[in-house]
Amino acid sequence: MPGLFGIISSDAKQLKRFSELCQSSSPFKHQVIQTSSYCIGAHAFLGRSLIEDLQYMIAVDGEYSIYQLLANSSRELFTDIDGHIRPTKKSKGNLCILDKSREILHIATDILGSFPLYYSISKDAFVFSSRIKPIGSFLSAEQDNAGIIEFALNGNNINKRTYFKGVSRCRAGELLILNMRNLKLKFDTYSKLWSAQSDFEKSNEVIERASQFLKNSFDVDQQTMVMMSAGWDSRTLLAACVASGKRTNVKAYTHGDINSREIDIVSRICKDTEVELIKQAVSADMYSPEKLRANLDYTENSVFPHWHSAGERAKNINVRQITAGVYGEAFGGHYGPPWVLHGAKKMINVGKYLLNLHLFNSGKSKKGNSFEESAALLMASSISKPWYILSDYWNEHSNEIIQKYNQDIDDILLRYQQRGIETTENYIEAFTTEQRGAQYITSQLLSCRHHVDICLPFADRNYIEFATRLPFGIKVHNKLNQAVINNIAPELLKYPVAATLLSANHSIISQEASRAARKLLEASLWKLHRLSKGNFKEPRMGWVNFQFLAKSNVLINVIESLKQPYWDKKALKAMVINVKYGSYHPLSDMLMKLLSVDYCLDITQN
Repeated sequence: MPGLFGIISSDAKQLKRFSELCQSSSPFKHQVIQTSSYCIGAHAFLGRSLIEDLQYMIAVDGEYSIYQLLANSSRELFTDIDGHIRPTKKSKGNLCILDKSREILHIATDILGSFPLYYSISKDAFVFSSRIKPIGSFLSAEQDNAGIIEFALNGNNINKRTYFKGVSRCRAGELLILNMRNLKLKFDTYSKLWSAQSDFEKSNEVIERASQFLKNSFDVDQQTMVMMSAGWDSRTLLAACVASGKRTNVKAYTHGDINSREIDIVSRICKDTEVELIKQAVSADMYSPEKLRANLDYTENSVFPHWHSAGERAKNINVRQITAGVYGEAFGGHYGPPWVLHGAKKMINVGKYLLNLHLFNSGKSKKGNSFEESAALLMASSISKPWYILSDYWNEHSNEIIQKYNQDIDDILLRYQQRGIETTENYIEAFTTEQRGAQYITSQLLSCRHHVDICLPFADRNYIEFATRLPFGIKVHNKLNQAVINNIAPELLKYPVAATLLSANHSIISQEASRAARKLLEASLWKLHRLSKGNFKEPRMGWVNFQFLAKSNVLINVIESLKQPYWDKKALKAMVINVKYGSYHPLSDMLMKLLSVDYCLDITQN
């Protein structure tokens, strides 16, 4: 995975040690510039990721386009007004700028925090890295129990928390400004996402602007592979590719159960649009110890082994960049308040939004207090012991974990309040997008950076700023996706999406009704599968089919490889055996989270 690192310190031994740790912990070869007071390093697949002129040293980590811009027109990445540096909309990733004359280091994360960047500061040194393991090793850092459990439960941390005490993750749209003379660190932000409302009144104007922003959000002049499902997000991206007139530069890739209803839908879409489709079954060899270890060594994350394999396939066929519909949930209206509700309450609230009946009110706060209402919806009064954690560990640390979990939520909501966010819809959508979306969902596409570059069209500054200004009710459950596809590639709507039974050109309300019917049907088929002990075949509605794991020891091997003492290996092994006639996908997801955390915490090897 491309990345960057740096240390500011007057201690020559610390400079040398941290630089060696960062370079030895990654299989990539870095460009490095070192003086007596700092060391900066970076890596990219092609071209340069670190340049220096008389005034600045600039290092980048991000989408394919940021490396192209660094090589050809680096001053287009940022503005500098009297020492106040801000990334431009063309800066699609993390930006590190060392102002040599002022002796100020500026670090700017991308607008949504998609690319991980960690840092730590002490009286002797400031260190930062795209990888957390070298910093943990450099500091001999103590584990942060709240950070470990946050990730194990959700696949992401909250606010700045990480697996280590004293190590923070840079947040979305954040600016770190370090005075290199005295190691004084200041924080700022350039993000105004979700803090402004749209000034568009006519629906056709909204659709036209959304269509234009979508088509301009990524460059299909490059050989591009689109990760395809039968969902709304990837179909919206494919529509942009079709509308560009450059579909010959585009390949589609889908993985999972290649005989499923969902992949059959994808196959028909690609055939009709004349886009080459690559189909790949998910298999046990993707979970081999060698491949999982390589995934971790390159990206520090192996939650999605099948996405690593997609990146490898792309590299082998000379694809330049991979794209996917990550962050499409913010445009598609899935990360608003209904996201944090469950069951009938969730369905009722979605229905009310679709019928334009109300603004959200959970009844959990005084009328008009969106901050209080959002906190009540997100915070936990208690957290049950995760079944894969030993009781002794949980009994000792659970109170601390719950307190820090809620403190993290309060801190990030306060940051949103200071940004200017006002409504519960926007608090919840911002929180879910910048925590779950930026870390858990985006790690799918980041897994491909094991092998090739990526691009994130839904994270394009113009596009996401537009999407987050729109009222949640306009977007809810893909109303706007449907309108945009109808505007630029209406032929793609004649096929259903995976989650529903009706074609995508039906009303969203009708499709949501058919979603309920499909879920009931699939649940019934799974029940028959379990009751018949496998004699009745498992349902094959969606791409997800990890039943090959029932015939393999790969999950047991993963459990045996875990090193931290608080994982309940006995319970984990029992679950692998007992899930025989259920879905292995959730179990795989959970175990891969534990494996990723466990790898990063093993800092004794560095």
